[in-house]
Amino acid sequence: MEPLARVTPRIFAAIDNFAAKNDIRYYLNGICIQRNPAGGIVVVATDGHVFGAIDDPDGWIADGHNELIVARPTKRMVSAIKGKQKILIPVDRLLIMKNCQVLACGQDVPPFDPMSFFSDVSEIIDAKFPDWRRVIPKRSVASESEPEAPPPGEPYFGHTKLGQFVAAAEMLCEGKSGGSACMHTETFGPSSGSIVRISSSTIEPGRFIGVIMPTRVEGIEITLPEWTKQEAAPAPKPVPVPTSEPLAEKPRYRFRGSELVDQPAQPKAA
Repeated sequence: MEPLARVTPRIFAAIDNFAAKNDIRYYLNGICIQRNPAGGIVVVATDGHVFGAIDDPDGWIADGHNELIVARPTKRMVSAIKGKQKILIPVDRLLIMKNCQVLACGQDVPPFDPMSFFSDVSEIIDAKFPDWRRVIPKRSVASESEPEAPPPGEPYFGHTKLGQFVAAAEMLCEGKSGGSACMHTETFGPSSGSIVRISSSTIEPGRFIGVIMPTRVEGIEITLPEWTKQEAAPAPKPVPVPTSEPLAEKPRYRFRGSELVDQPAQPKAA
């Protein structure tokens, strides 16, 4: 069984965060692998609200194919990619077969070969993936005499959609000990999609690009509230506590056993 494509495992698992789940548009429930004219492949997925794409220079797609839509990896496969299972040999590639996905190392190997680490069922989705490049927002070009006006306000994003980019960034960091990732957003107005870029210790700037569509929010101001502009009120000065007169010393008695030995002196009568 010959592989149809080869993908860097963590790239495949990172892009899986943007694929749809149980969408009626069944082709969005998979991950698209496309041939990159500059070399390697591009791995992309979208759920209609966000999309993420990464170029994988180490990946390839078999001759006769310019695009493959592959079923999303199972939870077991993602767990294996994350390294949550004991690995005796380093895994550096994910092989896409017609009916399965194979984690392997070294040379390309068939499923269940001793050099393959993990195999799981999969499928190729027979459909045409949408042209994701068309939804990337483009900043309008202004003339030199008429500079571009700033957009009237910034968009709001659903927190779950932002979480998809965070999850992708964490996967690209190769775990908590694999470094850190940075995200950058470029906005084009309150009703336009925004470009999201991720750079990490394993993904150089310019290799990842994503788009997140805005969420309509009513009744929320886009300017800073007044209470953020005012200085805090000075703390009230402490009120001095009135000093009280010292308490009279209590008389002291001395006993030897049950016998009173010393009795305090009684105050003299006036």
